[in-house]
Amino acid sequence: MTKSAFSLLAVWLLSSTLGCVAHSQPEREFVQVHDAYLAEYRPLAIDSARAWWDANTIGTDEAFKKKAEFDDRLVELHHDADTFEKLKTLRDSAAVKDPILARQLELMYKEFLTGQVDPELQKQIIAIQTDVEKIFVNHRSDVDGRELTENDVRDILGSTNDCRAARSAWTGFVSVGNKVAERLKECAKLRNEVARKLGYRDFYAMQLDLQEINEAELIAVFDELDDLTREPFAKLKADIDRRRAKHFSIPVADLKPWHYGDIFFQEAPPMAGPDLNEIYANQDLLALTKTYYHGLNLDPDDILARSDLYERKGKNAHAFATDIDREGDCRVLCNLQPNVRWMDTLIHELGHAVYDKYIDRSLPFLLRTPSHSITTEGYAMMMGAMAKN
Repeated sequence: MTKSAFSLLAVWLLSSTLGCVAHSQPEREFVQVHDAYLAEYRPLAIDSARAWWDANTIGTDEAFKKKAEFDDRLVELHHDADTFEKLKTLRDSAAVKDPILARQLELMYKEFLTGQVDPELQKQIIAIQTDVEKIFVNHRSDVDGRELTENDVRDILGSTNDCRAARSAWTGFVSVGNKVAERLKECAKLRNEVARKLGYRDFYAMQLDLQEINEAELIAVFDELDDLTREPFAKLKADIDRRRAKHFSIPVADLKPWHYGDIFFQEAPPMAGPDLNEIYANQDLLALTKTYYHGLNLDPDDILARSDLYERKGKNAHAFATDIDREGDCRVLCNLQPNVRWMDTLIHELGHAVYDKYIDRSLPFLLRTPSHSITTEGYAMMMGAMAKN
């Protein structure tokens, strides 16, 4: 064992030993609360993660029902008012000085805070979220009587110069919005109700606070970015509009969302230079990805062996990475096709997964996650961008 690894292990042992003389009375009290909580939370969290994976890879009613059942049990666990009061008292006292214990206290407090409303209201939200997710996972686009996958729709949008074909494909995909619209409105209303019961302006403000993001600073950053990019983006967009109008042989004024080559206009259409889709058309994306990550001395092979990478009926058509147990069971879901979008996506999602894989497992369970969603997302975006480098 290296000196650094030994030091980390020593910190964890000191921080998790109830009888350690270095701990104050409040710290020992927290350890007792923590250990009792973890005995229930850890297996539930793992079971919930596995059920979520199954729901997204199988898409059946039974799989989603099982996921909702585990989430309901987590709601009940975090509704415990006695535990919340203990956590609040310890947090307000600022008597837990050990930084590892203090961080776990903060995380537990936030989890229990959101549980201090009617559990039936929270279960209503879970039921709606489960229904909406199930609809998205199973949605396939009805395009001129054909059932198309998201990959099929993207292929049409990226290649056609036929306005009617582009509109049919785009409309078929976004029709999922009609399926979920009322449920989403209901979910938003209930989420805001929960947030207000807890003293927040709305769900948005609550989520920012729980994720430790200052709302004013966040808005200021985006205002600055808007100021810096408004003019150059307007020039670039005008150029894109001219090219897309020419591509479809229509006036610029007639351009619609389905004319831009991407469902959400998240990717700019090809403008000039090589077509990166052609570059990747005959490539083995998995082989390229493995070579790239091994070149960084990051081993992705075990992650990919557990992953679900190719398209099939009943499976989530998008992509994500997940850490099932915080012990190394990291996985990626993709629907790979030999093109630049999926090269980017695979490297991006694997970026999340290797980030999780290499988190120090000597840390306690509650801290064995990315330090913040911003850090793991930033790393993954940097990795995915390499597909175009």
